[in-house]
Order: sequence, then structure tokens, then C-alpha cells
Amino acid sequence: MKNENNNVEIFTEDSVITLYDDENNPIDFFEIASIEFEGKFYELMQPVDEVEGIEEDEAVIFEYTVDEANGDKMFKPVLDEALLESVFSLYLTASADFESCGCGCDECGSAHECAAEEE
Repeated sequence: MKNENNNVEIFTEDSVITLYDDENNPIDFFEIASIEFEGKFYELMQPVDEVEGIEEDEAVIFEYTVDEANGDKMFKPVLDEALLESVFSLYLTASADFESCGCGCDECGSAHECAAEEE
């Protein structure tokens, strides 16, 4: 299940993407959210297993593009602090909206029917 809020898509089901490090070793990441910001697309991801240099509760933001030749997603880590803060801020806002509803409807990511609709 996913929740879309403006330019942020939050994933509530486990979606795993495998990326490769500089030595071509596979690293699996949970896809947390997709974020569109200033005409570019970003993925907020968290490693499935422990990765050196990334704390257990940390997430990583990658810019992604689609390779026009083969349709594959290409991921590039975001290193610019201001850009990281802007993209993460959009995620935090969408995440707060996603969790704050509390009514149990699909709008907030729950599988229940909205109690407000029943009234």
C-alpha cells in the first residue's frame, strides 16, 4: 500500500531495491518514499541489513533518473546538505500528514474503512 501526498509517495509495504556499491557488491534497501522536488525525483531508502557508515535508524536519499536506453532506474546518492534537508523536510511533512489522520481510512494508509465516511 502507498500513500501519496502532493509530491511524496510513502510506501507502507516492504519494497526492496538492490543497489551495488563501488566494488559491485549488492546492497538491499527498503524503499520508504519517493519524492519529487524541483523537477527531479528522489528515493528515501533504508538498508535492509547493517551497512558500514549508515546507522540502524538512518535513511539515505538518492536522486534517480530512468535510463532511456533500457528503462532502468539509475540511483545517485545526494550529498548536498541543503538538498538533503529540503527533500527530507517534504518527507517529514507528508509522513506527519500520513500518520495524523487516525481515522483508519485509506487516505492515511490504513486498510480499514474510514469511520468518518460511515457517519
